[in-house]
Amino acid sequence: MLRSFVAPRWAALLSVVAVLFCCSPASAEWAPGKYMSKAVARVLGSAKGLSDISDYGFDNDLCILATYLGNGKNAAFNKYLQKGEYLILGGGDDEIKDLDIVVSDADGDKVAEDTQDDASPLVRFNVKSAGKFTLKAIAAKADKGGFVCLVIMRKGGYTIPVKNLATALASLIKSCEVVDSKISEKLYFHEEPNQWALFGSVLDKGEETTITNINMGTGTRVVVAAGDGVSTDIDLFVKTSKDGVVAKDEDADPTPIVSFRANSFTGAKVTYKNVASRGKSLILTAVLHVQK
Repeated sequence: MLRSFVAPRWAALLSVVAVLFCCSPASAEWAPGKYMSKAVARVLGSAKGLSDISDYGFDNDLCILATYLGNGKNAAFNKYLQKGEYLILGGGDDEIKDLDIVVSDADGDKVAEDTQDDASPLVRFNVKSAGKFTLKAIAAKADKGGFVCLVIMRKGGYTIPVKNLATALASLIKSCEVVDSKISEKLYFHEEPNQWALFGSVLDKGEETTITNINMGTGTRVVVAAGDGVSTDIDLFVKTSKDGVVAKDEDADPTPIVSFRANSFTGAKVTYKNVASRGKSLILTAVLHVQK
């Protein structure tokens, strides 16, 4: 029943995102943002629909991952999961014809998978003992490559209004477009092998998420964050593996942006913090690279 429900639910969210874009100051369409928005909106719409008809909701802290994958390529992420029942949804833009999800425990044993020949995978599993799990997305069929997204849900998780989902996504892409409009080079989402380019978390006031072990590669890198309108101040930090600060934005606003020059920069950390808000807020963060 859940699988049959997933696929068509993204359209409503994407339509709200489109309205928010149209109501914003005009800017040249940034092509990567168009395709990333479709992938993320497709999966968030399905997740929102499931939360409306079940007791599954968005996981606390990190609950959204997205990136670009070439045909046959994959990206994995290690996440600590609490004891309880989880559900992971996947999806992509129109270039993704077959997307698979595999979940493994700390010993490398497979816990759950969806390898059916479709672009809307769903895995449901029970975590009997809290610990670290590996979530892997595989673009099994994507001739030209495309953007993919995973949403992590759990029983008793957080319910996010559809407008908040749309606002966070539209705000993030708008921030990326601002960066794109100010540079002469081309701006892309981060594309290092086995790396994620977009992260999303549900954070209460004072809470933060730190993404570790990011391979920034070499070149100019930009990190942006944006929220759903609930948070009024978001801070953003890029650090080395030993917590040395590479770049930061602690201004009192909800759309921080940092840029820096990377030189074979591996083991990086990105922290985004909900400094001030009216309650729990969905915050999205993207890692971008500038290419001449």
